[in-house]
Amino acid sequence: MWEGYFDIMMSYIQPIANGEKGLFYYYDTHIGWYDHSPWKLLDISGVINELQSIDKTRLDQTCSDILSDMYNLALQAKKQETYIWITYD
Repeated sequence: MWEGYFDIMMSYIQPIANGEKGLFYYYDTHIGWYDHSPWKLLDISGVINELQSIDKTRLDQTCSDILSDMYNLALQAKKQETYIWITYD
């Protein structure tokens, strides 16, 4: 995925106060996949909550499609009790 689409989606996520560490926390603090790649994302529930919070009407069609794919991937990972790995190059 092009980093620009990811940046757009992250700009519409509000930090979660309850301690969840989905995507935004690592994106905002520049840790996680920025430190080493591939990187294991542990808080799948946090990712799901963050992706659900994005207003899709603010996205163009391509970004909206990518958001849906990411959301479905996170749901599948949670259901299968597995992890998501992020590769950053």
